[in-house]
Amino acid sequence: MSRRLSIGVAVLWVAALIIGSLLPERAKLAMRTTGSAHRVVHFAAFGASALLLVSMSRSSSQKMAALLTVIGIAVSVELLQHVIYGCSFEAWDVRDDTLAAIAGYTLARLNPRTVT
Repeated sequence: MSRRLSIGVAVLWVAALIIGSLLPERAKLAMRTTGSAHRVVHFAAFGASALLLVSMSRSSSQKMAALLTVIGIAVSVELLQHVIYGCSFEAWDVRDDTLAAIAGYTLARLNPRTVT
């Protein structure tokens, strides 16, 4: 896959992650991303985001910036949900998202094609 295409996929993925995270509760219920699936969805989405962005990064500092970006998105989404919907800030979601991002970062670093 060309670098330009990879960047386009990453932009679309992150946009979908943010939009999906900010959907109203009724939409999340319809997609069955609540209840027991909630933590799994968080882990998969944020882990895959980190894996994608870290894999695309060329230097160690870019890889760390990609990890921190995914964690920043997790915090931002939770803050926006609090502001938009008035729900409580879910620190456990940020914790799960951060652990998932670290797992994605680690997997990307273990892949010899992505290690600088």
